[in-house]
Amino acid sequence: MCGDAMRPTILAFFLHDSKYGEKIRGDERRFLELGKEFRKLGVRIYTIEHVPLQEYFLDKPVYSSVMTNAFLKSRSKISEIFRLLKVLTIVVVTVLRLKFDLIYVHNQDFENVLFAFIAKILSRKPLVIVIHFVPNEQTKRKQVHRAHSKTMILARVKELLWRVFLRKADACIAVSRYVAMRALEEIKLRKVYVCGNGVDLEKFRSLNLSKIYDVAFLGRLDFVQKGIDTLLKAWVLVCSKMPDAKLIIVGGGSEEAYNMLKQIVDRLGLSDNVIITGFAPEDALPKILNMSKIFVFPSRFEGFGLAVLEAMACGLPCVLSNIEVFRELYNDVAIFVEPDDYRSLALTIIRLLKDEKFVKRIGERSREHAPSYTWTKVAMCELKVLYNVLKSKGRGTNL
Repeated sequence: MCGDAMRPTILAFFLHDSKYGEKIRGDERRFLELGKEFRKLGVRIYTIEHVPLQEYFLDKPVYSSVMTNAFLKSRSKISEIFRLLKVLTIVVVTVLRLKFDLIYVHNQDFENVLFAFIAKILSRKPLVIVIHFVPNEQTKRKQVHRAHSKTMILARVKELLWRVFLRKADACIAVSRYVAMRALEEIKLRKVYVCGNGVDLEKFRSLNLSKIYDVAFLGRLDFVQKGIDTLLKAWVLVCSKMPDAKLIIVGGGSEEAYNMLKQIVDRLGLSDNVIITGFAPEDALPKILNMSKIFVFPSRFEGFGLAVLEAMACGLPCVLSNIEVFRELYNDVAIFVEPDDYRSLALTIIRLLKDEKFVKRIGERSREHAPSYTWTKVAMCELKVLYNVLKSKGRGTNL
């Protein structure tokens, strides 16, 4: 081994499409949190990424970055080809120059998996992939709606390759049992380890701040996935009964999504009742959550839903869409409403806002539930998988 038996060296692929100040996904935040935990446990990490993120989120670096500077989306097929060739060259040079024991992919996005698989072939080192989500019919319909026939053919080829790459991985880790079952059924993987997600309980906690907002939503501005349209329709009904109610929507997204959100708010006559922050710095999130009475997350599909856990750690009662993964994670803690049922969502919000004792009781239940999810537990689980993979290849010992 390059590292000793208990301190492996990892080559991580972090080719994320997020940019600080615009949008950050839960899986990117997860990688940075685990990077801190891995470093505490003596694991050395080299990371191939397009743009830096750790400098914005972490007090000190936890990995050695190999930059591609290939983040910007291309405007033509030719420029996209050159972009991919640039990334490929960097990957090949990195694999040939660095010494490492194992390849670790922070999520299942095609570009991460593609270049990690190439690194696996070149280095003959084991590959471990973390799966956050397996596309369902809703996401596939979204792709079909947006794509032309030629694009759909390319998308189908990419999907087939993606499935092959995941099946060739030495191990796959899922963030929930729901995702693991989807991977076993849809991708036909032989085995998937479930390690979950965590929450920083020092950052996300009760701060005893005055409640300024009645309801908070935290997440990317994705109308198809996050159900923001359902929330806004429900908010019209809430405001008809409670004219002074305030909803805060926190999250980054494209300029198009941000403008669409503002237009819908204006069209529904909610300008005085909805606060749109756009992208919010990481340190601001606990304060915003603590200044809110209720957290609402009406997603149509998720692999985990990290924002829910963070809201619970701050002691907020959570109203969630009744989808399988939320039932798995929060069944005895949250309040559930069927996806897209904005009338039921509105009635639930009104009932909660008018019953302070009930809100307090559900909030306490949330606060008690959150500590069962820690990044230390997640890191130990994943490292056990990594060590077992190395052991099976004759390159290390079990944790």
